[in-house]
Amino acid sequence: MSSVNHFLPAHLASPALLPIELLLSRMVCNIVKQQPQFFARLGEHANKRFFINPTNLPLAFLLEPRTEKPRLRILLTCKESDSYDVRISGSFSTLLDMAKGDSDGDALFFSRALCIEGDTGAVVALRNALDNMDHSLLEEILLSVGMFAMPIKKLLVIREKRRSGR
Repeated sequence: MSSVNHFLPAHLASPALLPIELLLSRMVCNIVKQQPQFFARLGEHANKRFFINPTNLPLAFLLEPRTEKPRLRILLTCKESDSYDVRISGSFSTLLDMAKGDSDGDALFFSRALCIEGDTGAVVALRNALDNMDHSLLEEILLSVGMFAMPIKKLLVIREKRRSGR
């Protein structure tokens, strides 16, 4: 296992983020319930810890897709450490495009827009599990957040307009 340097669970650094962290964990649970084949595709890697680091944001995420109580934690910059099995780093846009299914992870990795460290077998299993889902990860997230889906969709439309210069 590797060490995550300079990150602390968000609810310890900022209690205001606890509701967001709880919502994220609930989303992960809902996705797992709606996509039971997810764990079959993860196989032996279902209990691995995935550190997801948007390199241009002051936060990161720790995904624990374990079969019992899966969760997604927000981590904020701090001088604490945590452990993980694999680290996935890239800009927020790169990670979001992957979640939307708009980008190929292999191409991003070979172009160095995406950095993978640690258990590459776990990353391959995660990618296969995500590819096997009925919808893109972003669509699954939107399906699981109920009344928050519309504001998130609007933010994504604004993001796309800014990126395309419209």
